[in-house]
Amino acid sequence: MSEQIAVYRPRRLPLAGVVTAPSTKPRGGSSQYRRGSRAERELLREFQATGLLAVRSASSHGPFDLWVALPGGGRLLQCKCCTGEPSEAAVARWLAALPAVPAGWSSELWVKAAGHGWRNYSGYDDAGTGAPRQSQSAPRSQFVGGTDAN
Repeated sequence: MSEQIAVYRPRRLPLAGVVTAPSTKPRGGSSQYRRGSRAERELLREFQATGLLAVRSASSHGPFDLWVALPGGGRLLQCKCCTGEPSEAAVARWLAALPAVPAGWSSELWVKAAGHGWRNYSGYDDAGTGAPRQSQSAPRSQFVGGTDAN
């Protein structure tokens, strides 16, 4: 004998004639969160297109937005999206906010400036002060998409 398992099937309630309050969630437009998450997904696809295992930490509000797995470690990325080139002070502030990572891992700051594509600002100056190397143009391999305007 086989027993039949009871399956719960919710019924739809008739909502004819019921007036509901309008939603307070923003619709359409482009909030900062949406712009940032769109940019993160774009960079994620760039890494995945090169054959790397990359994962986005959705809505974590933590120090890193993406991580890329490599043999023996990986890369932890913080992504920023700007309308223009960020100032040296802003880049230095963002770099200072990156926490220390274990051996084999690197913490990187990637900034997408409108019309310039992605740029990796994780290089530090030779004096070891933690200031970004802003005076020199990043190598071509550090750019993803966009144009090399520098």
